[in-house]
Amino acid sequence: MTESLAALLESKAPEARAFLSLFSADEIAEFKRAADTAPSKSGPQALAAPNWGKIWSALKKIGGFTKAVGGKYATFKNWVDSRPWYIKYLIKGLSPGLTLYDIWWHFNH
Repeated sequence: MTESLAALLESKAPEARAFLSLFSADEIAEFKRAADTAPSKSGPQALAAPNWGKIWSALKKIGGFTKAVGGKYATFKNWVDSRPWYIKYLIKGLSPGLTLYDIWWHFNH
């Protein structure tokens, strides 16, 4: 998942650069730290508990996220599937080890 975030941060695509401009320097630095965190090569590694505050802070900046996550899961999944690559990469990078259902469930319960 960190590969997705790294690819987004390294992208020169104008739409990706414009999207990243929505985030503060501190948020971008946090994304870079997450992207630089390499998984263990020696076997399974326990994932840290997700920081839902940071996840929410970033995802609510994506136009339509709040409405999509507030609806049914199928609607949320279809909304995510219809997003451009750079938004999907951010969602994956911010939530390693979580599925879309995990994200939807957290914000609905």
